[in-house]
Amino acid sequence: MKFRKMLALWSVLLYASCIRSTNEFKDVFLATINTFRKLHGCPKLHLNEDLCASANEHAKLLCQKGSLERSGDNQTSELLCDSYNPLECVDDWHYQEKYYDYKEAKYIKEAEYYTLMIWKSSKEFGLGKCLHISGVFFVVVKIIPRGNIEGMFMENVPKEISASSSPIKPISYKHVLPLSIMFPALAFKFL
Repeated sequence: MKFRKMLALWSVLLYASCIRSTNEFKDVFLATINTFRKLHGCPKLHLNEDLCASANEHAKLLCQKGSLERSGDNQTSELLCDSYNPLECVDDWHYQEKYYDYKEAKYIKEAEYYTLMIWKSSKEFGLGKCLHISGVFFVVVKIIPRGNIEGMFMENVPKEISASSSPIKPISYKHVLPLSIMFPALAFKFL
């Protein structure tokens, strides 16, 4: 148990040393989401500072409560995550693709964040995060227009474009962070 706490603290310190500002974190986070969207032929999301403010307020509330809960805002899609490394949230959300059935093309709870992240007709993005006293980051992403609308999955959640037309895969933070131990300045340069 002591080792896990030390590892968590080390991860937080490493994260803080690599991402120097909130704006840099937003840029890296958005670029990662947009890279996954591009793999599916979806247009880029654009940063919306009003959504960022709303997402940040929600993240602070989650930090106070110590648990993940939706805000009740029906105008936006919300992607929630708690992690010692908030940059892994995007990987985790995309990993949910394995639960999505493209033939059925309908809402599946286990793939909820994946379909929201890929939702083709969404245009704008806001990000908020808060560091809990336990060392866990609470991350909130708000996206508009809202996704996961029944009857619209077929046109809004496309399969990944074939490997031949898109040979470059996004770099996972699960693979980059070990590099950042040895080369902190170089690891994020490649992203």
